[in-house]
Amino acid sequence: MNSSTKIWLASSAAAVVLAGSVILNTVYISKYINLKSNLEVDNSLRLTTEVYDRDKKQIYYKEFNDLAPTSFYEITKTDPSFKYTVSPEFGAFLSGFQDYKLIGNEYFSISSPTHKECAGKGGQFTPNTPNACQVGASSLIISRPESFVISVESY
Repeated sequence: MNSSTKIWLASSAAAVVLAGSVILNTVYISKYINLKSNLEVDNSLRLTTEVYDRDKKQIYYKEFNDLAPTSFYEITKTDPSFKYTVSPEFGAFLSGFQDYKLIGNEYFSISSPTHKECAGKGGQFTPNTPNACQVGASSLIISRPESFVISVESY
């Protein structure tokens, strides 16, 4: 191998390594920026929860403050007002609230105008709640300040 071939191979290898590092840095820096923008500057998470009865009257309001990123279920299960049914297949679903009695085909609907699993996802199956969450309470991960509304709906 002559010296010009060796120089060409060395410069090509360096160019491939440089291009690879630029691509990886671009991908990971953009992911870091997206994750950082989801968290507040003061690093404190808040969860605002409102509950409405069948007559759309507010029966509960609470702000959970200074939270670590976790699920809606993990945060609200510390409050005895929330009652959950937990199954290994489907996770945790809100089955009761305080001593409120559901009648007939009523259920508790969790909705949120801010959470990515809820905002604008309802509608077809839940026409009264266009921001109805499409997953259960254990799948609603809170990684930034969020606001949730729980209301009594019927099917």
